[in-house]
Amino acid sequence: RISVGDFVLELTRPMANAAVADVFIPSNNVVRFPGVSPAAILGAPGGGADLDSPSSEGVFAGPPSDPFKKFLWHFERQVMPVFYQLNLKHEWRTIAAGAIVVFGLLCVVVSIYPVTELAQDRISREATKRAHLMAKEIAEANTPFLAQRAENQTRINSAYESERSVRLAVLTDLDGRIIAPSNLQNQFLSAGSVANFASRVRDKYRDGANFDSVARTVGASTVAAVYPVLVSSNQAGRNVAVAVAVVALDLSMSTMSMGEIGVAYSKALVVLSILGFLVAYFLYRMTLRPFQVLNEDMDKVLKGAMDQVTREYKFSEMNQLWDVIASALERASKSSGPASGVENTGAQVDISTTLQSVATFFGNTLSCGVAICGEDQRLSYLSPAFEEISGIRASGAEGQQFEEVARDVAFSALMTSLFERAPSSTDGVEDDFEFSGVAYRVHALAFGMSAFAGPKVYMINIRKTGEGG
Repeated sequence: RISVGDFVLELTRPMANAAVADVFIPSNNVVRFPGVSPAAILGAPGGGADLDSPSSEGVFAGPPSDPFKKFLWHFERQVMPVFYQLNLKHEWRTIAAGAIVVFGLLCVVVSIYPVTELAQDRISREATKRAHLMAKEIAEANTPFLAQRAENQTRINSAYESERSVRLAVLTDLDGRIIAPSNLQNQFLSAGSVANFASRVRDKYRDGANFDSVARTVGASTVAAVYPVLVSSNQAGRNVAVAVAVVALDLSMSTMSMGEIGVAYSKALVVLSILGFLVAYFLYRMTLRPFQVLNEDMDKVLKGAMDQVTREYKFSEMNQLWDVIASALERASKSSGPASGVENTGAQVDISTTLQSVATFFGNTLSCGVAICGEDQRLSYLSPAFEEISGIRASGAEGQQFEEVARDVAFSALMTSLFERAPSSTDGVEDDFEFSGVAYRVHALAFGMSAFAGPKVYMINIRKTGEGG
């Protein structure tokens, strides 16, 4: 395949393609498109396309057999189109910033929530052990008194009653009647989640099947422990449970409250927002930098200061774009250089000077008004007829824009509109305007435009309506 300017000479193997075409039978998972040979589809000599390759043109193949490639195949066709559509409606930087914000929020939730859950679970386990030890201490301390049937001597450690995290610390019989402490004696433990839990455990002890202590979380923020008081029974010939020690602890006094959890989330969000902003800014600038350098290099190549664009930054995803731009610039330089028989030395013709010379010759002899403006839309020449029609004097207008020297605001607005529209038309643009009640036709034409730069010079012509240009 040989490229010469805009022409391409390509040699193929028609016999190989024809041979494959004779045996090609389309299947259900391959769709033929116009302009694609069977050789390209089947990968025969002269073709070389791979059905599993996403870069194969003109072929639609099913998902690949490899699990990872199959996942990527479905992801590209079912998930990514949503983001492609977003980029058609919103700026890339807006989408990137939104993605980083969502990612930051997910990071905070995913990182903080497991930590708080782990802390809550650890505190709950420790509270369960503590409740079990307290219940065991109460039961062992009162076992001698209950063995002697001296209920009036039973007691509860006063430290348990004064501790804020202890919701309940009592000694009851198997019917739920409170034996100790003395201020609750002969009352019944019958209401609440702790009472229901203790009742179930007492029923188990009453049956005598198992005398193991039980401790667990009951309710939203309460840990309860039940420990049996065992005494020897001559009638039963074994130890029997005659009472139970019940202890309930409040977990809310030890675990993090919603406010404290909110503070933790807020701190994490603040820190992550700062770090996320820095990372986003670095990535944003690193993404734009290669394009800024490319833009500068293209300008230098077009001016003849460089031979081709550079690739200093590692951006492999954009290698194809760089290749296309380098090829286009090379063709542009060839078409304006040796191909036209003129050596391209980088020198540029001053279009403004040339047009000004022509306008001076004709502007001094014709009745129509002629004016020349540079690329910054500042006046560089006005013919005598233009001065007479517009009332603008060349002696004070050169180097100024129309809005600075025009006597009529409407004429200044007209010129601004013509300057904006002139680059889009090769024949120029025109509009009507009245000077001192006389109708004139104002025509503007832009010169020296290129694919990468605006006009180098503007020419304005004013003539009476109905006269030739």
